[in-house]
Amino acid sequence: MKTLRFLPLFAIALLPLSPLIAAEDTGETGARVERMLDEIVFPSLNFTNVPLNRAIETLSTMSTDLDPDEVGVSILMRSPDADWPTVSVHLHNMPLRRVLSFVTQQTGYTFERETDVIIVRPYDGRHKIEFPGGPLRDFIDYVSEIAQAHGETLNVHVTDEAAEKHLPRVHFRALTLQDAIQAASSILVIEHPEYDWRLRNQAGGIWMISVSEQPSRTSALGTRVYSLGLAGTLFSNDDITTAMEIAWELDGLSSDDVTVRIHDETGLIYIRGNDAALGSAASILRALQSQAEAELQGEEIREVLELYRRDEETGRAPTDEQLRRAAEELRLRRAARQSN
Repeated sequence: MKTLRFLPLFAIALLPLSPLIAAEDTGETGARVERMLDEIVFPSLNFTNVPLNRAIETLSTMSTDLDPDEVGVSILMRSPDADWPTVSVHLHNMPLRRVLSFVTQQTGYTFERETDVIIVRPYDGRHKIEFPGGPLRDFIDYVSEIAQAHGETLNVHVTDEAAEKHLPRVHFRALTLQDAIQAASSILVIEHPEYDWRLRNQAGGIWMISVSEQPSRTSALGTRVYSLGLAGTLFSNDDITTAMEIAWELDGLSSDDVTVRIHDETGLIYIRGNDAALGSAASILRALQSQAEAELQGEEIREVLELYRRDEETGRAPTDEQLRRAAEELRLRRAARQSN
């Protein structure tokens, strides 16, 4: 059984303007759009082999006709596709939110609200997570509903003591549900430092969240070796060690009690310290890796990464070394353009 110790990851602002964290939206316009998604009801809707882009345009226009205030909901496509999938649905007395669910699930797309606009985009397993705050139990129910709406399987078990702990408002722009659960666990470490939070990935893909009294910080010293992966390409050694020192300080540890060595030639980092320090370091490396991957989401890096992506015959995922080579090639391309 794999056990991960979670410490502040997403809750620490390692870099500004993180693409994972969206700006807070508390405006009345956003609330109106959410309300219209449920209040605008389509008496009858029939699509037979209609291209998705035309279907979305039709829904946006009809929402205005069905809105007593004649405002409707603006629905936009965000997709590079030129060969649109087709939609075939026959629905009666269905609110706009459910209509969009049927249409997007049938075509492998998803939809989400961005301020006052509904965006329809290809579904890539990432979601916009908006939780207003409350017991952890409510958060798990919230992400489970998202999973069910997209046909995903998400098995999360929370102990009674952990379920009652308060989670503050969280707003993630683009995370998988598994990453959202890990992020929430990390935030809870800051909110409830008197507990030791554990997230276990058990057999069968079942996640277990539990808490216990914080253990002693004076455990025996040990040494662990980690691969910097893609984070080692996009962040300097100073950035990496500084992020770890911040985590150790927040966790009540002294960086003087930890030894860190980075081997640039192999991209390995050696850390000697107690269990708490080693757990913090591992958490920070995961956060930096996620941040690095988020930085490489543009069309250009996707083209580069295709050189090193999953082998269709063997199903192997790219190695850390292949990802480093891809990132280095991207950097060289950008440098060449700037010099020209």
